[in-house]
Formats: sequence, C-alpha cells, structure tokens
Amino acid sequence: MGKRIVEIRRRANTTNLPDNIYEEAKQEIGPAFSSNGKTATGLSLDEVKLLMPKVINIPESDNSFYQEVERYFANLSFDVPKTGVQLEIGVDSNKMPVNVEDFVKYRFALANPLVAGHGNKPNRSHRFVIVDIAAAKEAEYETLKLQKEAYKEFIKLTGDTDRMDMVLRVFNVNPKKLDTEDKELRLEKILKSDPAGFLSIAKLDTEDKELRLEKILKSDPAGFLSIATNKDLEIISMINECISKEVLRKVGNAIFNADENIGNNMDEAVLYLKDKQNSGVYTMLKARLESF
Repeated sequence: MGKRIVEIRRRANTTNLPDNIYEEAKQEIGPAFSSNGKTATGLSLDEVKLLMPKVINIPESDNSFYQEVERYFANLSFDVPKTGVQLEIGVDSNKMPVNVEDFVKYRFALANPLVAGHGNKPNRSHRFVIVDIAAAKEAEYETLKLQKEAYKEFIKLTGDTDRMDMVLRVFNVNPKKLDTEDKELRLEKILKSDPAGFLSIAKLDTEDKELRLEKILKSDPAGFLSIATNKDLEIISMINECISKEVLRKVGNAIFNADENIGNNMDEAVLYLKDKQNSGVYTMLKARLESF
C-alpha cells in the first residue's frame, strides 16, 4: 500500500510519418464507449459512488450526480506528450487512492481500446502503453543480476578453450566453423614461417569465440547461465556434436544411436550415457567423434 507510479507512454512510431513529425504531433487519450453505448469509465459502480464526488464536487445523493458523472467522462481527455505522463495510482490503508484524480484517469485510460495495460503486449491497434515504474525497475534489476552472474561464468569460460567450445556446441554453434577458409590458409603459412604471428591469429580465434559467447549471453542470459554451470555440460556438448556430425540422430526431441532410442529428450540421453552400463556406447561415440 502507499505510493505507486505508472507512466503512460506513446508507442514507437509505426506510421508513415517522419519520426520528428510523429513526435511533435499532439496525442491524447479521450473517451471510449462501452457495449451499452455509455462512456467507458473503467470504474465499478461502488468506485463511482466513492470517488467521483471528490472529483466533480457533487454528492452521490444529488439527483444530477450520475448525469454529471457521464458528462465528466464524456468530456475527459488528456494529452500524452512524447516524454509520457505519470499518474499516482497507489492506495492508502483504507483502500482510498492517494491521488483520486490520477487514479480515475488511470482507470479511464485502461478502459480505452487504444491503451495497452501494463503487463499486456501491445497490438497494432494500441497507440499507448502503461508501464508500472516500480515493477519495470525491479524487472530491470533482476535482469541485471542475472547478467552479472552470467558474466562471471563467461569470464571463467574465456580461460578454458575446451569448455568454450562445449558451450558453443550446446548453442548449436560449431566452433571449428568460426574460421574462414582464407584464415585457415593464412594460419598454415604463418605457422611455418612465423610462430609469433601464428599465436596472434590463434588469439583472434579465441576472441571470436568470446564475442559469440557474449552475444549468446546478452540474448539469453538465463539459458547461458544454466548451460555454463551445468555439471553435465561435457556430455550435453558431446551429444550436440554427435548430432551435428550425424553420429547420433535426432527425431523431434528424441535422440537415436542408429535405431536405438537413447532418450526422448536431452535429459534422458544424458542419463543414458552417464549410466555405467552404457559406458561402451559412450566410448564408441567418443571414438567416432575423434575419427572426424
């Protein structure tokens, strides 16, 4: 309970207008109509009785009260500048809004089909979105914490080339294909004539992998973190490499060794290969990979 700020923002320009004209154009939220043909207020009847006397300064007992409430909402509109408009929608311990007029505007906006409520994904018809400032900051902070944890694992990976390769394979990136044919030819020439130059190019290869890993981290920090810290990373990586080289087959989510189903999904396949009874299969798969 207490203060709570939401912000009504314009959606990004999806029209044919130039951005500068779109941004300077006046955009406002005005009345919309409910199924009964009356102006949509967004308030329940009890809320109308409780709140609107404080807004229009007419008691609910007055014979003209409901007519004046309808008039108020029929004429209500407010501008949404390019910087957005903030509304206080918090309530006190008695469930009374801290700022009644802001609360009424908020409910009025929510009832408008041009406005996407907070938490709802805007569609083409929406021109405005409502953002819960506190919730947005909390979500941003949770994302930041996740990214920080992922970066810790990223830094660990950069010191272990083999483990970097494992993570890349899990994300369906073949680390060996990060080199171009021209780079391979240059590597061979430098290796024979200039060992120092060869080391320099080898370092570029590592940087390429690190940049690719960071891209994965930024796009999916939770996925990156779960894979980078997975105790079965080596087996998961090997299975992915086996699939990419057709040593194993994947049909839907199921994974096959020849005609034998070793798991209906990755987790089951990992358990299968970790089972000591299947150590011969594991050794055979490793040998077939090494033959490549």
